[in-house]
Amino acid sequence: MAKTRELWVDCAKAWGMFLIFHGHVVEYAVGDRQTGLLYEQFRFIYAFHVPLFFFLAGYVLKKPSTTFVVTLEKKISTLIIPGIVFLLFTIPFHLIEDFYTGNFSIPKYLNFVTGILKGVPQTSWLTWFLFCLFTAQLLFWLVYPLFAKNKLVCLFLLYVVGWSAITYLPSTPVPNVWFLHNAALACFFLYLGHYAKLKQLNPNRFTTSQKWLFVILTAILTYLSLYLNSGLSSYDKFAVIMAVSQVGNPFGFLLSAILGIIFVSLLSDLTSKLDWLGEIGKVTLFLIFIGGLFFHFGNQILIDNFPVYLRESLVISTLAVSIITFWISIIVSYWMKKVVTFPTFKFPFSKIDLTKDNFGEGS
Repeated sequence: MAKTRELWVDCAKAWGMFLIFHGHVVEYAVGDRQTGLLYEQFRFIYAFHVPLFFFLAGYVLKKPSTTFVVTLEKKISTLIIPGIVFLLFTIPFHLIEDFYTGNFSIPKYLNFVTGILKGVPQTSWLTWFLFCLFTAQLLFWLVYPLFAKNKLVCLFLLYVVGWSAITYLPSTPVPNVWFLHNAALACFFLYLGHYAKLKQLNPNRFTTSQKWLFVILTAILTYLSLYLNSGLSSYDKFAVIMAVSQVGNPFGFLLSAILGIIFVSLLSDLTSKLDWLGEIGKVTLFLIFIGGLFFHFGNQILIDNFPVYLRESLVISTLAVSIITFWISIIVSYWMKKVVTFPTFKFPFSKIDLTKDNFGEGS
């Protein structure tokens, strides 16, 4: 049977990528402030936008049907190689900036290289998702026998282990190479998406009027649930930031993440008739790369050079910057998709049947 693509998933990726772009612009504009509408936007977006992408990756993942070696080859080809290519490509941008500012140092660039070997993407932080997804998908393969035996028990155990690891491992000597601290929690959301797919828990179960009602309701509840997440560190703006192992208490984090996932999923289904939106969701890999360039080099310049009357309203100016950078990135991403081909990885004497995927799709 021919494989049918669920349009709401691509639309969810598009909405999710815009939230990532806007969240990073807002993050810079917020600075050290922990009050105001801009700060509330930051907390709202970061509460669920990363779990959303792990959930969507799990939703399109199939039951493991190949050996671990073949799976490893495939994930290196579709996640690690693109990630490394992106990281290497950003180094000239750092060189230009450092020579211009007088901050160039050889140890800094040696650290960049060693960071790549450790799976820590210092030159383009957005690619951390690719490295973490790589580790989480290998864990997905390893854990599947337990999931097949008892799905709910597996989900519960993964969340307990994942939350404990991301919360307590950073204070231990265990290094976060290849995002080992984050992988189990990421794998939980992979399995949550996979479970939703198996049980056909998708927005199509509701009528249009019900979807609109639940979109509004889940948006409100997601925001209100932020106040239940105590225990967040002030290390990074007192908000959920999964990339730096800051998620808060287990109940509040999980509630906000699930409510946010439902909110975006329903909104995506309601907008799935917009073909252009779904097409954006198909170039998320390249959007991560371009978004990383704006995150490291462009957002600050754009915000600082906005007209004064717009900079007086950070809510307006940050939204404008997000829209501008997002659409520029979409145009560049479509061009890159046509001209860029990544090499595939294969262990000696092994065979690989590689089909291109998008965060796990087709695997």
